[in-house]
Amino acid sequence: MASNLMSKYSQAIENSRKTNKAKAESSPNNRRAIALLRTLLPQNLSLTEMTALLNEQGFVAPNGSKFQITQVKRLINRIN
Repeated sequence: MASNLMSKYSQAIENSRKTNKAKAESSPNNRRAIALLRTLLPQNLSLTEMTALLNEQGFVAPNGSKFQITQVKRLINRIN
């Protein structure tokens, strides 16, 4: 019974990851941010600089807040 419970838990975690990834990929805010990041990456800016540029230009994270460095890193990972 315990192994069945762990199996269901693992499946729930995997389903959650898939849902979160799909939401992130379909977010218009993320798509716009990724488009800008594609132009910034060749400039060899730091994550801090890219995050600041996104926020200065009015980009918002999918939840409506300012971008954080970790979020920008995740977007860059999706590009690469």
